[in-house]
Amino acid sequence: MATEAGLRKRHSKINVVGVHFEMRWRARQVQKRLPHVVVSSGARPKWMQTELYNKWIAFKTGRSKTRANLAANPNRKWPDGRMGSAHQIQEPDGYKVGAFPNEVGWAYAFDFGFEPRSKGTAAAKRELEQVCGEEGLVRNVPSEWWHFVPEEAAGARRQVRKLEALTGRGDRSDRALQVQKMLAKIEIGNKPFYEGALDGDYGPKTTSAVARFQKSQKRPVNGDWCVDDNQVAAELLRKLSASKTVDRPGGGVKSDGRVGGRRRQLMAQEIGTARAALDKLERLASPNPPKST
Repeated sequence: MATEAGLRKRHSKINVVGVHFEMRWRARQVQKRLPHVVVSSGARPKWMQTELYNKWIAFKTGRSKTRANLAANPNRKWPDGRMGSAHQIQEPDGYKVGAFPNEVGWAYAFDFGFEPRSKGTAAAKRELEQVCGEEGLVRNVPSEWWHFVPEEAAGARRQVRKLEALTGRGDRSDRALQVQKMLAKIEIGNKPFYEGALDGDYGPKTTSAVARFQKSQKRPVNGDWCVDDNQVAAELLRKLSASKTVDRPGGGVKSDGRVGGRRRQLMAQEIGTARAALDKLERLASPNPPKST
């Protein structure tokens, strides 16, 4: 079975990183609770949605005998601003879901299934809907037991749910930049976790650095950055800062091998900068949500 971003998926071609990173976080919680649940469909770029829609039109009009059933017009604009299907990757700064950061175009739906498929009994489907609801995912197509979107998108919740994901693969933002800066200052074996460009592009290098950090801290390894990762990093930086406290002026290395003076001061300043980046990241990803009415 294929896995990506900490998610089990039915086959390798399913795109899960095109789905918003907060959605990915919620889907991982569902799979943690329901071991037989897999992702059966994720994100689709507009060209793919168009291709599938055209095949459906050709089948419905008799121009093709190849059966097709994707009737979601990629150019249809919904009242809330969404284009096409919830699986369709939206334009950057386009469709907005609750307090989800959306500088990057994302899709906002997962289809779930069961492996083995024989596990998909009526009772299992009811349990899936219940667990998804508890994790912030709801069905918005009555005829499709497998299709789930954020509860914020379906208007299913009046309270504003706290976002657990701060950033993740596919993001291009100041949030991603703060993660890069912070992991460039945290070292393991005298080597920083992140050594790439500080460009705010959360691509494979940043994903790999985050995964290594998660593994080193015995965190779930998925390459996305969540509030728990942030807390672990903040605590690690606090301990490092305490161990590097300046205790006397001067420079160089002390007789017992400890770093002192100016060098220690510089190290403390770097740790302070990294801690500030962590704090900024959480503020960027979790803005004060508007009061619900």
